[in-house]
Amino acid sequence: MANLRVHELKFLSVLEQLGGKSSVQQLISTTEFSDAAVMRIALTLQEKKLVTIHAEPQVIVKLGAEGEAHAENGLPERRLIKALVASGGKAELEKTGMKIHTLLQIRGVANTLYEIGAIDEENLKTILKQIKNNRG
Repeated sequence: MANLRVHELKFLSVLEQLGGKSSVQQLISTTEFSDAAVMRIALTLQEKKLVTIHAEPQVIVKLGAEGEAHAENGLPERRLIKALVASGGKAELEKTGMKIHTLLQIRGVANTLYEIGAIDEENLKTILKQIKNNRG
């Protein structure tokens, strides 16, 4: 048998306790090793032909700082529309606390109005048709 280090022995022992198969997350929580350590040990053991790694590609999406702010506070166009609806359809943005730092597209505002029920489908189609006609 190949010379094994203490962490490799623990890894193999835990893997055996888990039925010989495990996810990286399960190994991390059971061994209490860091994710980097689990991967390093697994690769070392694979090189020694003691384990086989089966990898599946994953797509992981994570919010950036701006995305987190919008998730917490809402998108600017939605906040604008809610402020307008709350004020009866007219408002001075400074009084509502809104600061517009991005350009709001009419199409996006129209879709948001429709989504929150402020306008019906017929109104939405009319607005979108006018936008299309004004582009030409």
